[in-house]
Amino acid sequence: MAFEREKLVEAGWATFGVVVFIAALVGTASVNGESLGRQGTLAVVGSLVLFLVVMGGIGFYLSTRD
Repeated sequence: MAFEREKLVEAGWATFGVVVFIAALVGTASVNGESLGRQGTLAVVGSLVLFLVVMGGIGFYLSTRD
């Protein structure tokens, strides 16, 4: 049972990372409207960087857990 719980926790953390990424993209789209322009493009790139950092942090946390 502990093995199954551990996998569920890992899946939950991964889902959290994806939800943060989608929320950042939706927030960018709602602020910038139809035309992204330069600022919107940078916001999308920032969302991608945020996603990579969050997922890397989650992966590091999960790999160092006992």
